[in-house]
Amino acid sequence: MKVTLRQILNAVPAFQKLIKTDLPAKMRFRARNFVKQIQEKSHDFQTENQTLVEKYGVLNEKGIKEVMPEQYEAFGKEIEELLNEEIELKEEDLPDDIWDSVVMSLSDEEAVKPFKKVK
Repeated sequence: MKVTLRQILNAVPAFQKLIKTDLPAKMRFRARNFVKQIQEKSHDFQTENQTLVEKYGVLNEKGIKEVMPEQYEAFGKEIEELLNEEIELKEEDLPDDIWDSVVMSLSDEEAVKPFKKVK
């Protein structure tokens, strides 16, 4: 299954709901294996984001690195490229009917569409 890093990040809240849902043990096990991939990619993004803040940021008066307006364009370009990066996920871990058990908002539903198999 190919998805973008942006799609992964948008779906994180829905996947957090998924693993908190009362699922049969086998389905929960498989869901957790899939969600581990999501969490790993989300963590990788946070690491890269921090690297870019270090690259383009300056220390503010509180001692915190922040990207200044004159660096927004360059920073934004790199973040956009990163968010559009295609990621290959191992989909066989996620059962087709797993979403039937999860109560989600409309935004969650939209966020997980790229992760649902077309029937």
